[in-house]
Amino acid sequence: MLRRGVLILCGSLVLFLGLAPCSSNAQTAATPPPPPIADQPQMVPSDRPETATTADRASYDRQLSEAVAHARKAEVAGNEGNIPEMLRHTNMSLEQAKAAQVAGANPDLDDGIANLKETIMVGKRDQIAPSSIKEARVKLVQASAVHPVSTAGTKSSRILTGELRRTTTISTFPEQEAYVVRDPQTGADTPVFMSPEMSRQVKEGDMVQTQIDSQGRVVAISPKSPNK
Repeated sequence: MLRRGVLILCGSLVLFLGLAPCSSNAQTAATPPPPPIADQPQMVPSDRPETATTADRASYDRQLSEAVAHARKAEVAGNEGNIPEMLRHTNMSLEQAKAAQVAGANPDLDDGIANLKETIMVGKRDQIAPSSIKEARVKLVQASAVHPVSTAGTKSSRILTGELRRTTTISTFPEQEAYVVRDPQTGADTPVFMSPEMSRQVKEGDMVQTQIDSQGRVVAISPKSPNK
């Protein structure tokens, strides 16, 4: 009787020990594995196009360099009294300066162009304008040191019509004479500055039509009848 009880107890113990690992394995198998860590998003390189500032500046510098070179040759030709050669190089300088002007506003460049135009105008009358071509060269050199500012629609010159009068105002430009153009309707005076060569085209008291640059320097001037 005692042996039978011992056998039953041992059998129960063996059965319990045999089931325990199975239960543990079942619990382990039922536990899902931890989810994988999500991949970090990759950095996409920017495909934004590069600006063309460097290319624009290179073109601007090249055109101004050519303009300065031709202005120097025009100045030499003028000093030698060679008007045809002076006009040829002045026109070539003007073409390059205008091409550079497309890049934007530059007061020195605008003034240099005004001086080149004045030189051409005087040269076509078989005269030499040494002060104008020299000033053009100086202004073009100064313009080459400054990158232009883009100002679409900005005008660098304007037209005035009125009575030309001398003024006691001291000219802000070397070798330039100070005048005013008096508006016939409002009586307002606009200061203008002319080279000696340009001032010989008109006289004080004339009704004139004149084109001035951004700083009031006369680019072109001609007498104008009051009734026109």
